[in-house]
Amino acid sequence: RRQAPTPGDEDTIEVALATDQHLAPYLPAVLESIIVNCSKPVRVHVLCRDVDSVQLVRLSELFRDVLDIKVYACESITYGSEVNLLTHTTVSTIDRLLLPRLLPDCDRVIYLDIDLIVRGDLAELWAIELRDHRLAAKSSTSAGSKYVIQMVQSALKSMPALQAADALTYCFDNCYLMERAFNAGVLVMNLDRMRREGFVEKFVPLVGRFAMNDQDILNIFAAGSRIDLDPAWNCIPRQDSLDGAKIVHFAGPAKPWGSTYITGSHFFHQFADTIQARSPER
Repeated sequence: RRQAPTPGDEDTIEVALATDQHLAPYLPAVLESIIVNCSKPVRVHVLCRDVDSVQLVRLSELFRDVLDIKVYACESITYGSEVNLLTHTTVSTIDRLLLPRLLPDCDRVIYLDIDLIVRGDLAELWAIELRDHRLAAKSSTSAGSKYVIQMVQSALKSMPALQAADALTYCFDNCYLMERAFNAGVLVMNLDRMRREGFVEKFVPLVGRFAMNDQDILNIFAAGSRIDLDPAWNCIPRQDSLDGAKIVHFAGPAKPWGSTYITGSHFFHQFADTIQARSPER
């Protein structure tokens, strides 16, 4: 377990996660898995919605001296009345779209979903050269979302005809729809380029205008300028082999803390048990 980064430490890895009051109890296990496996100091940026002060104090106590944790309150931010979330996600996942503005001093950041466990060294992921690409992400292995056009068409199904036509025109004008799509649960985001291209101003409004979720928007934005991550950095048990997995991502409705059995759930429980054993509440 490394010490928390000191001011000016150039080796610091910047990591961002987004959570709400329902997911916050599972965040410590994710952070523990990061620390145990990482060879460099880590600064964690936690985007929060309605997470109570008791949980935040517990987080601080659990990782005192080993993590630099920054908390950003996002509950006052709204995206309009037509947010189209996946059935197993909450509005907190959309907050990642604000990272270029929330982290003005960071040129890049590793974004991680809450429903995953890190088994590799994030220093390796941090070392990936973006070469001014917009982001790095793993290509989707889901048959229904292998290409950006499929993700866009899925989003359009629930829209009125005129709105869907407007959205499709916008997408054809602004991205390469036949590019391979990616899963947005693990990202290396080029915040510098996103700011230069006005990402927050141009793309976040699409959440309300076209009822698109964060993964749709990131795919539209990054099409044509993405580095393909090694699949080991985003292994989804229901789609991928876990052999050599550096991150196990429990994407989908079933989670390792739920009642449904999931392949690889023992990776989560290993770290959840470690947290429980040293919790200040015990």
